[in-house]
Amino acid sequence: ALIEDTIGGRLRLFRPPFGGRNPLLFRVTRDLGLTPALWNVNTRDWKAKSAGEIEARIHDGLARNRSRKRGSNILMHDGSHLEIGTDRRRTVNATANLLGTTHDSVRFVTLDQWCAP
Repeated sequence: ALIEDTIGGRLRLFRPPFGGRNPLLFRVTRDLGLTPALWNVNTRDWKAKSAGEIEARIHDGLARNRSRKRGSNILMHDGSHLEIGTDRRRTVNATANLLGTTHDSVRFVTLDQWCAP
């Protein structure tokens, strides 16, 4: 309710923590009118040693999905459940580099746009 009040609209999408999928989860999200949103490129940014490592995973995932004629939904984090005060610079730098280097070859859309029929 707090998120819906804040955004001024109804939630439609739900990313299950850790990508958990099971019949009960899908039944509850369906009953709540939510669509699970998962990813097909995992940057593993929470344990990466550098922005370059994150970028390599992104580019590998984009290439793999492109070869399969699929769009890509990239999973990135702003922290870690493993430690408080996680240094986010690697993820922020990888994101900036991604936005700066792929603008001619990648079309960025919101999940709402990606999921639209």
